[in-house]
Amino acid sequence: MAKKNEEFEELSDKTLELLLFKEIITNREFVGKFSEIADFRWFKTPHIRFMSQFAVNYYKKYGGLVTKDVVESVIQKKNEKEIIESNKIDLNSSLFDFNKAKDLDLGAMDEQTKIDKIQKYVKKEAMRNALLDSANDLEKSGTDDICEQTLKKFESIQSILFEKEDFGTDYGADTIEEDFEEHITYLTNPAAKISTGWNSLDECTSGGFLKDGKSIYVFMGQANIGKSNILANLGYNFLKQGLKVLVLSMEMSENVYMRRFDSLISKIDIDALNIPTMAAMLKEKIVKFFNENPTARLKIVEKAPNSINSRDINIFLEKMVEQVGWKPDVVLLDYMGLINPNAGSGKGEASMYQDGSSVAKELRALTYVWGIPFITAVQCNSSGYNTSDIGLQNIAESRAIAHHGDFIAGLYQTEEETNDGTFHMKVLKSRLGGKPNLLFHFNSQTMEFEEMNADIPPETQAVVDSTKSTIIPKPIDNIDADLFGDNVGMP
Repeated sequence: MAKKNEEFEELSDKTLELLLFKEIITNREFVGKFSEIADFRWFKTPHIRFMSQFAVNYYKKYGGLVTKDVVESVIQKKNEKEIIESNKIDLNSSLFDFNKAKDLDLGAMDEQTKIDKIQKYVKKEAMRNALLDSANDLEKSGTDDICEQTLKKFESIQSILFEKEDFGTDYGADTIEEDFEEHITYLTNPAAKISTGWNSLDECTSGGFLKDGKSIYVFMGQANIGKSNILANLGYNFLKQGLKVLVLSMEMSENVYMRRFDSLISKIDIDALNIPTMAAMLKEKIVKFFNENPTARLKIVEKAPNSINSRDINIFLEKMVEQVGWKPDVVLLDYMGLINPNAGSGKGEASMYQDGSSVAKELRALTYVWGIPFITAVQCNSSGYNTSDIGLQNIAESRAIAHHGDFIAGLYQTEEETNDGTFHMKVLKSRLGGKPNLLFHFNSQTMEFEEMNADIPPETQAVVDSTKSTIIPKPIDNIDADLFGDNVGMP
């Protein structure tokens, strides 16, 4: 029988350091969790600290575990570049400890006990560093702010852990009361959802999109039908709720994307935004909007097409939280077809299918990691153009995306509707509710999608009033067009 935790003798700090390093170089699941909380000052031995930091960065970039050969090569290259002798890494000691950690045998100690001992060691070292940091800060400034920051550090240290296995919801005679109450609270809690800003879409998603992520939402349509506009409209609707919205654009520049938000927020005709004399009015309306929604925040980040994968997005979010202290409530990705799979793209039709499947799975996994919804778009194939018969089979990049999306809607217009701004949003898949055909009117002046009554046939509906927008004459020939800067519309 394995010993209980308390029956195992205490391990030395050196052994615990090697044990922690062993998990980093041998346990893929562990290093993934460790990378989220790592402070490499927890390693007292310089060469183990260097190897641990390299191993974590290697995992973040390549998704794999580092090998001794790779570590040896990196240390040799580092030492060749170092001029100062004391900055060089002892190669022999590094390789010796790499092997020692990999072969470390703690006998009858079970996996959970090892993790518990690592956690205890990490908390002790984290507390030591927090105390040293706080003492230095307090000596420099001596302000109450330092005390408050120190308390927050101590609180975060208590939460440092490596999660035990979650065995899910448990219904049984001895658990039904507690677990069922938790389930009912989830079902009836409107705070668990983010409203889309459109009543008809909220109704068919049982209140909106899941606030805690664990889901990916996909809008499909032909080129130039308005997929990016749908994403921008959703972003605008989220901002009106005081949420923090991150737009990752692989299709258009930050300025061009911001131009759409400018028009949505200000209700100024988008074609008039390039008139220099409109700048004061635009600024006034943007500033007023964010003053009225003080918790709202919009970040638009431009990335080159096919230059990033979900691992890059994860690292970007980590850096944003670490360096800017900002975590979004929702992420808009424009669009999925311009994101690479983590393993790299192949060639041929079979590879396109697999790439699309991989990207969808990897992005959906990120929604679990970050606890926020991801909303994106995909192209439809040629048979999905200008038809009401659009379906999951029309996803151009990969039909496998249909397997992984929690919500998929197809956007379409018939030829007759192209000129009057009528748009259909056909819900093709929804794990949150029904699959209706919703009707919208697109206001091409303010870029706004305005929902129409889906229960009334389109031909009997009243024409949507477009006088909400501020109509401005088109710029005359002798006025130079001007686009406003990247930060327009941001507080």
